[in-house]
Amino acid sequence: MAKRLRQKKTKEEKSLNNPKQNIQLISNRRIKRDELKTRNGGYLFIKSSCKDLGLDKICKNIQKKEALKYDLFEVLSHIIYNKILNIYESTSTYDFSQTLIELPKFTKKDIAQSQAILAKYNVQIQKKLYSNITKITNPKQDCIFYDCSNNSIVNNRILNSCGVKYPQDVVTLSMFMFDSNAFPCAFTIESNINQRYYEYSELNRFIYKLFSEAVMYVCPESIHSINDGDLYGHFRNHHELSLQQLSNFNPDLLDWSIDPKGWHMIGSNKNFNLLQVENKINNENTSEEIKTDLQNTIFYKHKKVKISIPDSNKHITQNLIVLFNFELRDWQNTLRENEIQDVQKKVESKIGGKNNKAFAEKYKHLLRSETVNFNGVDTEMYYFTDRTFRKNQEYDGYYAICENSGEDHLEPIIEVVTNCEDQLKYLIQSVKKDYDPKLTKSQEDNIIAHYLTSVISYSAFRYILFRLDYKCTYMQLYNTLQNFKFYKLANAGWIPAYVPNETSDALKNLFNIDTDFEYINNQDMKTILKNI
Repeated sequence: MAKRLRQKKTKEEKSLNNPKQNIQLISNRRIKRDELKTRNGGYLFIKSSCKDLGLDKICKNIQKKEALKYDLFEVLSHIIYNKILNIYESTSTYDFSQTLIELPKFTKKDIAQSQAILAKYNVQIQKKLYSNITKITNPKQDCIFYDCSNNSIVNNRILNSCGVKYPQDVVTLSMFMFDSNAFPCAFTIESNINQRYYEYSELNRFIYKLFSEAVMYVCPESIHSINDGDLYGHFRNHHELSLQQLSNFNPDLLDWSIDPKGWHMIGSNKNFNLLQVENKINNENTSEEIKTDLQNTIFYKHKKVKISIPDSNKHITQNLIVLFNFELRDWQNTLRENEIQDVQKKVESKIGGKNNKAFAEKYKHLLRSETVNFNGVDTEMYYFTDRTFRKNQEYDGYYAICENSGEDHLEPIIEVVTNCEDQLKYLIQSVKKDYDPKLTKSQEDNIIAHYLTSVISYSAFRYILFRLDYKCTYMQLYNTLQNFKFYKLANAGWIPAYVPNETSDALKNLFNIDTDFEYINNQDMKTILKNI
């Protein structure tokens, strides 16, 4: 700590002694072709968090065992930067690394080899990483969340880009465990290629040792896939929950679910109207702290419902809990708009080509047609439409669960499920992101490494939120990291191109990265990079 204070003081004194910098810019000198002028610096905070979680030491041990000539931690950290900062774009790790302040020293071939190495040490990395997380976050040992939802994540589009064609999705089931702080403890996946990519027994013993007395909350969408040898069978105290889709509700139940009136908040006896809450968030007079709290708040309503048992005339009564979160709604809206823009560009670039009719038939769910008379000839014209993407837009921010424990246990269940299920959605988005094609010889290793790096990326991002005491939302942190950029001056230095805000100030204080100067010369930037 004393060393950091001395470094900060020395830098401030140096900036005062050199108040002016003369930089020559010539108006008739042309800029270089394809030269990137702005570089992202938000990765510096992610790099620091990765080191706090001990990923550098984990990689160093693996590097020694495998006698690797390149820096495994550098490769892994750049994969993490790409997944966090570039989650909405399909850019390879190597290409994205060219947009950072520090250019990569590894090659594309090194990335390919790293994928296989990470898959090989998958279980050991998960165990060591979560052990490091528990030392920092000290999670409660009273509960664990186990999601067994069907998530067709690695789909045909990704596999086809790798030169692999399968008639159906490869990964049909993904299982993630979260602790009380919503950090992922472990994951496993099942597929149509192999029944199980790797045995879960070693992770079973590790997790059960930590949470042997805990209550396990299980979302068993495909509970039949969990056999007696898995972790689920070891927990005597477990509680089953089932996730529900609002789009499947009957009209009366749907109207009740999305009605803005009659919502509750954990720890409060008041009723809330979501429209009034949203107006307060959008009010200019509302403080940023209150806005953030309201955006992060989970609102809920519940009622008793009767559910029919398949192949039987019997019914069971369960509690239906509908939940809503403004941040989740905004995040899902952002995802949809990015996806619409991406698909629109691809579709419109194909329309009018040689295979116009074949393309229109294949993507007819994304197109609308119109017959026009062109030079006396009727011609079918096709236009992109986003109606497919906006079909369930009104349900953004909502999700529902069914459980049968009774109203006395509602709030504990809501706290666990909302804390973990919200984070699962962010994690799933990271997993769904395209990865570099043709990286490894083994498709199995490729997919395992893809899941593993997604979990590590999410853990690093979640760790930053934890260190910030959750005083900003997911989107606020993401936008701050993504927009933390610098303008590069040829052979001269760097000019900050970001807009300082509360989140960026908190990050800089937390990780001791001080860049709020009008100009940073190359030597000072090297010092900043060296001290991370």
